[in-house]
Amino acid sequence: MALCALAVFQLAAPQVAVNAQRRRAPRRPAVPAATFDARAAEIADEYLRGYYSFNPTEATAAGLHEYDAQLESRSAEAVA
Repeated sequence: MALCALAVFQLAAPQVAVNAQRRRAPRRPAVPAATFDARAAEIADEYLRGYYSFNPTEATAAGLHEYDAQLESRSAEAVA
């Protein structure tokens, strides 16, 4: 019932040019793609440094041996 009412309303409503009502967003100055690539690499490096600091076993498994001294203890006393 509501769908029929909507269809009738659309047929009866005056057609307005949608494009005339839309406004274009202001143009931003072009930024080189290298800037975005550098920022993405920086964010990825920060994330991985934090992740590997929290999970040194993962870092060592990935071949980053600077985290070897921080490996978790797997002894029975440490696990219990």
